[in-house]
Amino acid sequence: MKKYWVAFKIGWEDAFEYRMEFFLSMAGWIVRLMTAIFIWAAVFNGKEMIGDYTFESIVIYFIITSIVTTLVFSRVGFYVGEDIHTGDFSNYLTRPISYVIYKIVSEFSTNILRAIIGAAVFLTILFFTYPGFFSQFEIIKIAPILVMLLFAYIINCLITTIIGLSGFWVVNSNRLMFVYFAIITGLSGMTIPLDLFPKKIYDMFFYLPFSYSFFFPVKIIQTKHLDPVFLGKVLFGQIIFTLILILLTKLVFRLGVKKYEAVGR
Repeated sequence: MKKYWVAFKIGWEDAFEYRMEFFLSMAGWIVRLMTAIFIWAAVFNGKEMIGDYTFESIVIYFIITSIVTTLVFSRVGFYVGEDIHTGDFSNYLTRPISYVIYKIVSEFSTNILRAIIGAAVFLTILFFTYPGFFSQFEIIKIAPILVMLLFAYIINCLITTIIGLSGFWVVNSNRLMFVYFAIITGLSGMTIPLDLFPKKIYDMFFYLPFSYSFFFPVKIIQTKHLDPVFLGKVLFGQIIFTLILILLTKLVFRLGVKKYEAVGR
């Protein structure tokens, strides 16, 4: 475990070392939030309700989504794909560590810092715009929310890792990463709350991993009162998808290593 703790600290230090890149990504989240608010202001256009949402609740939804995204959003697939493409992956084959765990832990430390700063920024915005949200928030939700966010990150991270591992077979896995980002933008609740879809379509999202990374955690955070049944359903789904993705990651990794060639490395 000590070696992974070292990886965690390295990722944390990198976030401080490359401050400009870090703060540019944070600025990007703010721009996305403002864009979403302007778009939904046009969608409401004087309407009091759209589905179960008022304009106030839709703004709160996207502020919370911005906070969750800073922690849950994973770029590890890019790093994995680049290591395979350049041959730097060879440097990890003889090390007494799990390559996948090392990459995930390194990124997670950076995401924690992003989440801390993101929470400070977006919660400040939320406090000055809709202070009533804080008076309604139940403290009892904090522990299950943290567990849920950890699973959300793992799910998203494992999916991007698998895509990055496709670099064993394709020239550049980045193209597949961009396809995945396009998919989660539409099917994870990052752009539109999934419960605005017709019920039959909404029910389908319980069988897809994307909603467990973004939409369901956001809804549990936003909902005034904790629903134990819904929480249990979400956590169960997260555990199932996590186990499936862990097995799939191991399989793809093993098959990929057998095919891997690093000419000149």
